[in-house]
Amino acid sequence: MKIGLFFGTFDPVHLGHYKIVKNLIRSKNFNKIWVIPSPLSPFKKNNIITSFQHRKLMLNKTFSDLNNVLISDIELKLRQPNYTIETLIYLQKTYPNNKYSLIIGSDNFNKIHLWKDSKKIIKNYPIYIYPREGHSINDSVIKLNSKIKLISMDTIPISSSDIRLNISSKKALNYLKPSVKEYILSNNLYI
Repeated sequence: MKIGLFFGTFDPVHLGHYKIVKNLIRSKNFNKIWVIPSPLSPFKKNNIITSFQHRKLMLNKTFSDLNNVLISDIELKLRQPNYTIETLIYLQKTYPNNKYSLIIGSDNFNKIHLWKDSKKIIKNYPIYIYPREGHSINDSVIKLNSKIKLISMDTIPISSSDIRLNISSKKALNYLKPSVKEYILSNNLYI
């Protein structure tokens, strides 16, 4: 089975994330997409992150209408902070019949050289890159590696950090599914 792995903190998940996943499901590149919230990213060790359970519940609410999407808590079972290569190795051993690909933003792809064992990731796993505003990808990098693919879609004009900083703004709330907006407000998250 071809599985797209969409890692992130998703603090909170927003309609941009939803649009990326829906776009990839329509592309038929994957049988399923696993959305994997990270309990602790190595790049966010000093950041305050909303509890894993809140983030997972918001993910379930956001993707509930997409049958080909699984919200996975696989990284809760692994050593923290969570390194992508360790999760990939674990998944490959646990589910050896699946073929895994990464789904990442152009901002993260531009920093992939900082990831643990990044050369191993780039060599062994296809990478699907969605555009992020202000983070273009050098075309020569893509031409050098047939496993790197650009996702054709518009950039998303919002980020989770924008939403956290502007939660009282109606504009920020408009980038959330109504059920997630209600959940955030009723649980006083990001206030």
